[in-house]
Amino acid sequence: MASVALLYIICCLSTKARPIIYTAALFTKVSPAIAYVPVFIIFFGVGLIPKVLTASLISFFPLVLQTLERRDDMPTRLRQVGAVYAAPRWRSEFVLGIGYGLSGFSRGLLTSAPLAVVGAIVGDYVAGGTRPGGIGAYLMQASAQSNTTAIMVGVLLASTLGLVFFLSAYGIDRWVQKLLRLDMA
Repeated sequence: MASVALLYIICCLSTKARPIIYTAALFTKVSPAIAYVPVFIIFFGVGLIPKVLTASLISFFPLVLQTLERRDDMPTRLRQVGAVYAAPRWRSEFVLGIGYGLSGFSRGLLTSAPLAVVGAIVGDYVAGGTRPGGIGAYLMQASAQSNTTAIMVGVLLASTLGLVFFLSAYGIDRWVQKLLRLDMA
């Protein structure tokens, strides 16, 4: 989340940075995240770090996309307010656009939160799921034993966790939209 905030600030300070950041974020989305897990394991070993990096990689793109897209939705008349007060363009873009960026960030959480669960499970599954493992290790063990009941329990646990994350993100989004009064529906 901090990296998305940093990228947002960079985009406010430089108009040339946005296409570069957007292209890099798109590159992380179109490349298969499962291919990065072995690289993470080589660099960081088997453990929590590769799983967290995989979850972050999978959930990163929607946050960046929504934050930057919502910032671009800022009305022109609001952008002109800074010019009226002779503020530098970067300052008016940053200060006036922060609400729109925050709104986009909260909207991006709606997609990213459940994807983080998927990323953690993929990372756990590919990393070998050391004991004590997570849902990915549980699914891998159940799959090796051809235990369909245990597999269904793992799928149900993953779905429940994804739903809890989504509902939490939805609550945050509703609070942010109400706070900023950008979404009156």
